[in-house]
Amino acid sequence: MKLRPRFRFVNFRSMLVVSASMCAAVFAGVLACASRPAGFALFSVLTAFFLGCALIVRRRRPAVPLTFVLSAVLSSVVFAVAFTTVEGWRPPLDYSAEHEISAVVAGVEMSDDMTVVLTDVEADGAKVKGNIRVYIESYGGTVAEFAKAGDKVGFSAKLYEAELTDGLKVNASFYRCDVRYLAYIDADDVTLEFGEQGLRDKLRTELHGALVGQLGDGYGDVAYGMLTGDKYALSDDIRDVFSVSGIGHILAVSGLHIGFLCALMLLLLKRARVSVRAGCTAAVLILYMLFVGFSPSVVRAVVMCSTGLATLINGRRRDGLSALCLSVSVILLFKPLSLYDVGFQMSVGAVFGMLTVSPLVLRALKRIRIPRFIAAPISVSFAAQAGVTPCMLYYFNTFSVYSVLTNVLLMPLITLVFVLLFVSALITAVIAPAAVLFKASGMFLWIMDAVASGVALIPYASVIVYSAAAVFVAYPLLFVAGDYFMLPRGKIWLTLAALIVCIVLFAVPQYGFVCDNSIIPVNAPGVNSIVSGEDGASFVGDFGDGDSVSAYMKKLKLKKLDAIYLTSLSESSAEAVADFIRTYRVGKVYIPDGEYKGLRTLFSSGADVIMLEQGDSSGGFEPLYNDGEFYGYSFAFESGKALFLGGDTVTSRLDENFAEGYSIIRSKVRFSGDGDRIYLTDFLAFGQTESQNLEFSRAETGDFAFNYLTGVILKAS
Repeated sequence: MKLRPRFRFVNFRSMLVVSASMCAAVFAGVLACASRPAGFALFSVLTAFFLGCALIVRRRRPAVPLTFVLSAVLSSVVFAVAFTTVEGWRPPLDYSAEHEISAVVAGVEMSDDMTVVLTDVEADGAKVKGNIRVYIESYGGTVAEFAKAGDKVGFSAKLYEAELTDGLKVNASFYRCDVRYLAYIDADDVTLEFGEQGLRDKLRTELHGALVGQLGDGYGDVAYGMLTGDKYALSDDIRDVFSVSGIGHILAVSGLHIGFLCALMLLLLKRARVSVRAGCTAAVLILYMLFVGFSPSVVRAVVMCSTGLATLINGRRRDGLSALCLSVSVILLFKPLSLYDVGFQMSVGAVFGMLTVSPLVLRALKRIRIPRFIAAPISVSFAAQAGVTPCMLYYFNTFSVYSVLTNVLLMPLITLVFVLLFVSALITAVIAPAAVLFKASGMFLWIMDAVASGVALIPYASVIVYSAAAVFVAYPLLFVAGDYFMLPRGKIWLTLAALIVCIVLFAVPQYGFVCDNSIIPVNAPGVNSIVSGEDGASFVGDFGDGDSVSAYMKKLKLKKLDAIYLTSLSESSAEAVADFIRTYRVGKVYIPDGEYKGLRTLFSSGADVIMLEQGDSSGGFEPLYNDGEFYGYSFAFESGKALFLGGDTVTSRLDENFAEGYSIIRSKVRFSGDGDRIYLTDFLAFGQTESQNLEFSRAETGDFAFNYLTGVILKAS
């Protein structure tokens, strides 16, 4: 009798089941904080399911029932930790009064504003739990500009709650840095006492100084980001160029960097015994992790590499999926809410894509006779892109069209640069004058920057796509398409069906919270708003920070602006507008009469610029002048008018009745007198004052839209 071959429908992986159960338990823990009946019910169902499965398969080989028992136990642990973390996040503190703060700098990030994370916090002389994230305005030329890790700072300010969760959403940045409070201060209000840095911070400071000294500010900051993942000194332009071109991942330490380091160590120790090679490599990886920090993506990479090193010693077959799931389980066991960390999700997604999709692409390329040395990097790059795309679309709403091509072209160069920088850094740590070795990577960094900049300038290098949370269903579909999901026949058709479903999911739009006829305050330097009408949306304001405007475009799910109405024009605002229109479509850019600074930049960007003179109007907006001096825009709608003043408008120079007749005033200025007008004021200037009629003191969060016809406030979901 001919025996039929036995096929495994799914290639069973114990760690896959365990890690999936822990992810579900973390979600249940967060859900329980938003809705206790729903969260605890989901957790009970999960526990009952895994224990029931353990009973059903108890007669099979021990690994199978043990997997389900382990899933039930570890799920219970991470559920409890996630639930208690969220519930106990908000510390008791009076948020209505100012506090005298004394703390130590833990981290610094500089862009248009300065952001500092403070630890060892004392409020009014008493120790408080957690850290503070402080946003400092106008730091240039002040003592705050020189703040570094280890320094002691003091200031007086109100503290606002750093909300860890909003429904089912978790702010992973607050969780990762243990930020419990937020503060907004001016640089002149800060006192700074230089402190003694620890060994790690001292080494990082010396490394940054050596890199900048040899490579200059721009490339030195890029090199420092490649080695440490710290982007605190990188300009917004460099970040945008690297992100749009698809190589932004090199500035965040992850599996790529750990893989480079692991391969380098194994190559250097290739003549040593296997145990020595594995042990030394693991030790170097751990030391590197101590140096760059314990971010989830770094821990994931180190655990996976360590698992691979262990197989060198015991001779067992390497299983990438099991190693990936083991690393996820380890991280969630100690830091459950890391599941919501975007960097962690992208790191896991990239590796998952390479494990499932890369073999399929490689086989397809080999079938059409593409040489392996070309097919291999293309398949890996394509698979990694497939793995991170769901996260990119959902969180950042962008798709880097030429990412695969850019990575294939630059990956050999990126590998060479990292190895050169790492070896040079090791030698420099022992022999300080050897810092000159960093110059060897300067030319290669220039090539990387030139290629990335060139790709970023290609039309449609970055496409805006708004996808719903359903896009994450792509991951189980990738698993179905991969080699781990075993079928006797029909695998090609199943893969094609999964691909079609993924494309459909990517195209499913995620709608924003903006209704028609709304004004949305934008938190950016100056006074900025987006006005959403029935026929489109327009921006009105100073446009001091293009990144902030882009962030609000994504919050509101807008792909274009019909017009930009600038209340002032300068070189910086013109550059911000020029960068903005590389990504978003803009109909026309209106500027006040007589504004010429930055005009050349606007024209060179291809913007359709129109200068509005007194008496002109467009789209309901009319420029307002007083003795020939521009001070804002009047916006007329069906039942009234709104006044939009510029951030630099000096109202004392205007007539006393200049604001009469306006039911809504969006301004940085506080008006006197009675009336029924609604004031949408700038938070940083007036968040600590009492409202005259209706004043939104939390405008910086961008969590509402004000309907100017009905007066209804629409909250963000």
